[in-house]
Amino acid sequence: GCECANVHETRIVCIITNDTDFEPLIKHLQSKGKIVFLLALGRSGSKILKNVVGENYHITLDHEFFKTASMTANYGEEV
Repeated sequence: GCECANVHETRIVCIITNDTDFEPLIKHLQSKGKIVFLLALGRSGSKILKNVVGENYHITLDHEFFKTASMTANYGEEV
């Protein structure tokens, strides 16, 4: 993750975790001008991380997310 912060071509980083140990990494990436998306598994996503990335950059991966994705995807049940 820290290496991504130093790659000029990298503009967006997506982290999939609920672990608050990633807070310093997220802040470091943001300090280098990177847009950081957080994908949290289940409804138990960390409020700390959600606050760090902001509401617009937090996606909860739960049953409803996958249900919606499968309804809108062209490949239906393959999602």
